Order: sequence, then structure tokens, then C-alpha cells
Amino acid sequence: MIQVPFRLPSLGYAETRIYIILLLVLNECGEQSDEFQKLVAFARQVLRRPWKGPGLDRNGVAEALGTVPPSVERALDLAYRIAPILTDGARGNPRQVKRFINTMVLRLAIAEERGFGDDLNPTVLAKIMLAERFAPEVYDAIARGSAGTGASEELAELEAVVRGDRQEPKDAEGGKKKDTGSDVALEASALPDWPNLEWAKQWAMIDPSLAEYDLRPYVFVTRDRRSVFGAVTSLGELDELLAKLSGPPLQVRQAAAEVARLPGSEAEQLFDALRAKATVAEDFSEQPAGALGLAVICQHHSFLQPSLIAFLKGLPVSKLGPWAVTGWTNALTSEDVKVEFKTLLSEWAAQDDNKPLQVAAKAARQMGRGGERR
Repeated sequence: MIQVPFRLPSLGYAETRIYIILLLVLNECGEQSDEFQKLVAFARQVLRRPWKGPGLDRNGVAEALGTVPPSVERALDLAYRIAPILTDGARGNPRQVKRFINTMVLRLAIAEERGFGDDLNPTVLAKIMLAERFAPEVYDAIARGSAGTGASEELAELEAVVRGDRQEPKDAEGGKKKDTGSDVALEASALPDWPNLEWAKQWAMIDPSLAEYDLRPYVFVTRDRRSVFGAVTSLGELDELLAKLSGPPLQVRQAAAEVARLPGSEAEQLFDALRAKATVAEDFSEQPAGALGLAVICQHHSFLQPSLIAFLKGLPVSKLGPWAVTGWTNALTSEDVKVEFKTLLSEWAAQDDNKPLQVAAKAARQMGRGGERR
């Protein structure tokens, strides 16, 4: 039997938004509900020519259903907020969109059963899950920053800058002071030093602002992210290459040519999958499967190098083997990430919890070969 791959066209923004609305209403009202059945019929009509008209908007829904029920109103509002980033992040893959929505609904149900459902705002949860899914470094920074009080100072600064909530400076007479180059530099310096900062700026513009919320229950309910969005996610045609990059060194090196030909979006998908696989390893004294693959991807797709540094920084220092010190020379080529890696080596050399790692890091620094495979 000959199998011919058939790739469905990716969903666009309008289609993704409609799909999100239908999934949310389905989860809340059920498949046999009158609201869902009428909404499906109306959505099919809209999707015949999605380029015409406003799509699945409130006026159309009200005309189709006679009114806009609260469940549909909530779905319309949430879909409007998250659809743009979810469209780009899921790359039009309906399975990923459905997994995102189903995971969110499941987490809300778990919170309700455990008695803290009232502490969660679905829109806030959806926004945090966007970071969790598409920018793990941003999510990790939020989780760390909000662990104590529930408020992340870095996130508050980011939102204040990109949303224009910072207090404008006044001149001596109490009027608004004109922007100067130093003011712009001050705003830039106030931004957190996160990987994927440009993505984070776009994400921070999504309502609601998170600065006013206690983020601890949201971090708590999303703590299982590695099992939800990690190794269980299929990459379709990239699965074979993922297996190669998770294999022994020779196999990884042989896959380098394929990696070099990948478009940036697919390279990023592979990177995320390998990072998820490496991060859930039980033993970090030896190099986890996928780590070499990460290096090969970054060698050919330099925009992912800051994410590689973030991956290394996130590894448990007390359990980390000397392997982490070497093998990154070809993967870390930009000057900024080289400086970051040298700083990380210094931190590993200064700590006392892991002697083998400390010795290896000190040796690498003294030889001036930080990151080079010996």
C-alpha cells in the first residue's frame, strides 16, 4: 500500500477565531444544546466566504440565535483577545488550538473541584497559557517572579511600558515633559531582560493587564505544562527529524543538513519539542536526549540561541553534570549570547552545591574555551 501525505491548509485568523468560539460554547453548553447547534450552522454559513463581512460577530450571532446568550458572549470576548497570538503560535493547526482550549477548560474544572475556581479568571488564565505554550521563558520568568507575593515586578514593568501606563514625567511647571532620548533609553532599560521580548511586548498588550492579579493560583494550576504541551505534542512530518535529533551524536550530526534547510517556524517547533523532552529528563548528571539536537538547531538558526541560554539557565544546578559546560561553541555564535554563556559559566563556577559542575566550569573559564567540546 502506498501512502501519500495530504496536508490540510492552515487555519487563518478568522477561521481560528470561529473555531475557538465553537470550542468554548461546546464545552460550556454541550453538543446537543440549541445554542451550539444554531451557532454551528451559522459558522458554516460564514466560513463559506470568510473574506466577506465581519465573520462570527455579535450582530450575526444575535440574528442567528435571536439573542447573544452569556455563554456565547464570553466565548466571543475571549476569542477576540487570544485569537491573534493563538493563530500565529499554533500556525493554523486546529489540533493545537483544540488542545489549548481543552486544556484551559480542564484546568478551570480542576480548580472548581479543588475549591479555588473563584480565584481564577478564564481570560487571565488564557493569557498566561499563551505565554506558557508559545514563550516558555516568559512563563518561567513570571512564575519565578510571582512566587512570593503573587505579583511579578518584571511583568508589571513590561506592561507599564508597552501599555503606556507609566507616569509621564513633569517639567518644573507641572506640565508634561517632552520625550527625550534619555527618556526612551530609560523606558528601554526598564524592560525585563527576557528572551522573546518582542513576543512578550505583543502579548503584554492583550487585555486584561496582569499587574492587578495574584498570579499564584494561575501558576499553580498550570504547573503541569510539560506534560500538556511537551513531548506529547506531535509535529507531524517533523516527527522523524525530531527522532533523529534526539538520538546519538552521529545521528544528530547527520541530521544537520536537514535542519539547515528548515524554515524558521519549523526549526522553532523542533526546538520547543526537544527542549521539552530534555527538560523532563530524570537524570541531569548525563546529557539528556535532545540536548545535542538543540545545539545543532541553534547552529543553523541563530534566532533561537537566546532560548538555548534560557534552557541552560533553567536546568537544576545541584543535579547538573559537567556535560553542560561544553559542546556549545558552534551553537552560540552571536556576541550577546556568548557573553551570557560566560556569565552562566561564572555562576556555575561560583556555586558550591555541585562540585563536579563547579570544577568543570572553572576549568572552562581558565582555558578560555567556554562552550567548546574538548
